[in-house]
Amino acid sequence: MRRQYLLRKYNMNKKITAIIIAMILIAGIIGGFLLFKIFQKSDKNELIVKFQQFQQSYNQKQALGYDLTQVDLIVQQGKMAFNRGDYKEANKKLNQAIELLKKLKKPEEIVCGNGVCEESETAKNCPEDCGEEFIHRIYSTSDFGFVADSAIKGNYIYFVGKNGLAVLDIVNPKNPKVLETLVSSIPFNDIFTEGNYAYVTAGQRRLPDGMLKIFDISNPQKIYEIENNLVLPEGPTGIFVKNSIAYVGDFASGLMIVDVKDPEAPEIISTYSLNRQKGHVWWFEVKDNYVYLPYDAEGFHILDISNPYNLIEVGSFNKKSPDESDYYFNDVAVAGDYAFITLDYAGMIVLDVSDVNNLKEVAHVDPWPNCKWGTCPGHMIQVEIKDSFAYLTAGKDGLYVYNISNPIQPVLVTKFPESAKSGKGCAWGLFIKDNLVNVGYNICKAQNIKGAFEIFEIK
Repeated sequence: MRRQYLLRKYNMNKKITAIIIAMILIAGIIGGFLLFKIFQKSDKNELIVKFQQFQQSYNQKQALGYDLTQVDLIVQQGKMAFNRGDYKEANKKLNQAIELLKKLKKPEEIVCGNGVCEESETAKNCPEDCGEEFIHRIYSTSDFGFVADSAIKGNYIYFVGKNGLAVLDIVNPKNPKVLETLVSSIPFNDIFTEGNYAYVTAGQRRLPDGMLKIFDISNPQKIYEIENNLVLPEGPTGIFVKNSIAYVGDFASGLMIVDVKDPEAPEIISTYSLNRQKGHVWWFEVKDNYVYLPYDAEGFHILDISNPYNLIEVGSFNKKSPDESDYYFNDVAVAGDYAFITLDYAGMIVLDVSDVNNLKEVAHVDPWPNCKWGTCPGHMIQVEIKDSFAYLTAGKDGLYVYNISNPIQPVLVTKFPESAKSGKGCAWGLFIKDNLVNVGYNICKAQNIKGAFEIFEIK
């Protein structure tokens, strides 16, 4: 009897022990699994941070024209490993890409303009007359003070600035003749000519003295202002007129659409605005049925203007700088399927806009990488496209010219920093027609500057 009792007790203890061992094993497995997941998540987060750091170096190399084909291949393999959760393999591929990126040789630079062109494989991207200057300064004056922008109509240049409006006869563009000047008590900011009229935005930014002024220029030697100016909420900036509809950038108040069929009674018919604390409208481009609209820290937007009374946003794009601060989108020029956009202190970004509903970044060139906002040698302001070249005003760093024959790989061709650095002001306004490039030098945060207006000729 006692022997049976002891046997039952022994079997019971054996079962309990087996259960305890099983529980310990299960706990160990669960604990190990959880620990594995924790370490796996840590590996994943570290990889993400590591890749973001790699991306910054990659973007800089891309902007400088490096051949990244092999790097792209390794990165793609790493992304595939990452997506299937193989973080060890992904890390291995990322390390390979980082090492390869460090070893890449700097591509040959294309140096056109200023009488220089290197003999190299890349020289095929230069103009045909690469041995000569393909752009050179033919006229410069500081007689009119700060000049914000200009327009060319026939043999006349109309330019505006802090002191009003002036007209130059450019039958001989190397020796223009002053035909008319109109002095203003408020600054003139931009000008657009259509038919017998010049449309001028005027007023100081952030102040309620903004207005749209219209001038009759049927006789360039005796222009006059039409009465009944349209008052706007703030100091307006850019302007474009098409089919008697004026598109006016009104800084923090956004984009104003104005009916100007009757020049004596312009009327606002619709508006488009975003966050006025972060977004300001400077300049834009109107092409076909779209407005391509840089909106400062609010990014880049495309609006359908088929019905000017009811603007519809169809596409947008924005991005942060490597340190997660905002980029500031200033101006845009559209050529073919690409939009070339100036980013204040961060160069120029190129977007593929072939599908307005799905905008894609294809290039970003920055002549001042890693500098902080407001501390760079210059800042990109306006942009114009002529043939296969992008011309950009760069504030204190003058005028920049990029070869954009390959839009996904813009190459710096030449720059003219001397006027800005000689005390004339910031290279600001920009207008190109035929072979003439107008540059206006506006107010800078510097002492002893006087402003200027210059004409460059493209051969």
